[in-house]
Amino acid sequence: MVIEEEESLRNYYNLILQYKSLKEDIREIVFSPKYCLPFLLPNRAVCLDCPNDNGEQQSFSIEDQDAWGVIMKFNKVKSLSVGKVACEISSAEELTSTELMFSGVFKEAKVEELVSLLSCFLWRERLPDAAKPREELDLLFIQLLDTARRVAEVQLDCKVDIDVESFVHSFRPDIMEAVYAWAKGSKFYEIMEIARVFEGSLIRAIRRMEEVLQQLIVAAKSIGETQLEAKLEEAVSKIKRHCVRCISLLVMAIVSISLAPLFTPKNRQVLFVRHSLFLRLMFAKEIHKPRDIF
Repeated sequence: MVIEEEESLRNYYNLILQYKSLKEDIREIVFSPKYCLPFLLPNRAVCLDCPNDNGEQQSFSIEDQDAWGVIMKFNKVKSLSVGKVACEISSAEELTSTELMFSGVFKEAKVEELVSLLSCFLWRERLPDAAKPREELDLLFIQLLDTARRVAEVQLDCKVDIDVESFVHSFRPDIMEAVYAWAKGSKFYEIMEIARVFEGSLIRAIRRMEEVLQQLIVAAKSIGETQLEAKLEEAVSKIKRHCVRCISLLVMAIVSISLAPLFTPKNRQVLFVRHSLFLRLMFAKEIHKPRDIF
């Protein structure tokens, strides 16, 4: 029996057989850490489309096909919600803060405790005379360290160059008690007595904390966590007080006085009196809001 274009058919089926034999080799190369690890580092947001036409178990463990996710391990991608959260956070360690949010730590903590915990992400300086956090804050800090260790170990498993111990100990509890007191309504001179740091450093930390809270609000809103969103907004209102809107109260006064020669004698005298009165009252522990004077 003669079949037309038999040679072409033979070539076609040979190609099919070659494709099937090479399919697994190609998959191994494509998904090999050597080639794709630079694109699969933890915390990268990805959109996955990995169909499996022969019904076998897929190489990636994903919850939603064709959905945005955030990479946790080389072979594990968390769902869309986690990816949204991680993408919204840039002022604090994204993976650790995302894990704390989804594990319920942020939701279960009181507003003042939540703010205090966030200070650990932003403060890097070791203070020899730092006040020891109270018991409930210390328990939160331990949870933070455990989460940070898990995150670091995952990155280490993914061949990311990271020192686990250094990463874990980069979170410092030194100003937790001071920030807790500030969120509870304490005056600025009172938290300065607790923290014993340069007031400008503490003000910058609190202002950065506000940035982190704003990002967490957007993240919570993106996944429909209305209860957590309301708690974070309350946290912003508790720390966003007039004193921390200045980079440094002393610098503000010194710069203004140094510019005094540019003013008329009468205005110069008024300026000097107002700043002198402001600083005297501040250190006499009578005010904590600049607008009380200006």
